[in-house]
Amino acid sequence: MPIGLSKWKISGRQAASEIRKFNLAIPIIAITAYAAAGDRQNSMDAGMNDYVSKPIKQQALLAVLDKWFPLEYPDVKQEI
Repeated sequence: MPIGLSKWKISGRQAASEIRKFNLAIPIIAITAYAAAGDRQNSMDAGMNDYVSKPIKQQALLAVLDKWFPLEYPDVKQEI
């Protein structure tokens, strides 16, 4: 579940903390323009599993998505 860190009435970190109260299994990935020192760790501390900063680099995004949402049939994986 990709979550923007500042798009909603509550922050993405607050949303992740709330989700973690009832669901520990769902992967949560921060997608944010914030890339200051400590932002990645703050996201992890809030319950997110991974972090992608903007501007989004295609290979970085694909690597994170593949890490948390691997294809069930790796032999049909296509390069983009």
